[in-house]
Amino acid sequence: MEKREIKEKIVSYYGTKREYFEKLDSVFTDRGDEAFRRGSFDLLSLASSAESILDVGCGSGALLSFLRGKFPSKAYYGADVSPLAIAKAKEKNVPGTVPITFDVQDAEQFIPFGSGKFDLVIAHEMVEHLVHPELAIANMSSALRSGGRLFVIAPNRLIRSPLSVQVRKLPDLIRMLLRPKYVNPTIVDPPLDTIGGDSDAVYLANPWELRRMVRNAGLRVEQKSFFKCRLVAVKP
Repeated sequence: MEKREIKEKIVSYYGTKREYFEKLDSVFTDRGDEAFRRGSFDLLSLASSAESILDVGCGSGALLSFLRGKFPSKAYYGADVSPLAIAKAKEKNVPGTVPITFDVQDAEQFIPFGSGKFDLVIAHEMVEHLVHPELAIANMSSALRSGGRLFVIAPNRLIRSPLSVQVRKLPDLIRMLLRPKYVNPTIVDPPLDTIGGDSDAVYLANPWELRRMVRNAGLRVEQKSFFKCRLVAVKP
């Protein structure tokens, strides 16, 4: 399956499956503060020191709504490729809450709301759903102001995949360990009939390649995990 075909199928899915975003809402409702404090990768601490925050791939707006409940004086923005998701996210702007600005936008094309504007850009379990993650990371970098930070968390699909996928990707894992700049094949043929959760991840995210993409986007990695796809990078 070509990247273009996968992109079309993924966008179509996100644009039609309302239950997917209802599921996301329930997942975030069940999470507490500890879900966003994973060792040194403390999203709440980063959000507390930021004035303008952008969530790319915001889905139904659950994460931004959660952060707004913690830090109501911030300026919040959310972008997602799905009109369904953005419509559901806008429902969270109820009277008595700080309004969050939401917009339908494809992170692989450009980031809305202006460049050089944000103190914190969040990609929370988002990059694994992209066919061109390097483009999205470059766009997220451009959205940051100097001193701003990019927060990325994604599942490492090389170690959180069915055994058949792990065996097929073992040569790529070995190449990445021996050659840090090796670009692994990122596209798989996802089971689109059972898409949802990690089953709709079309990019085989791995920490080495993500760090390479971040550096190529002009960012400096501040915090990283060797085996887990978690990093914080700053824009000089």
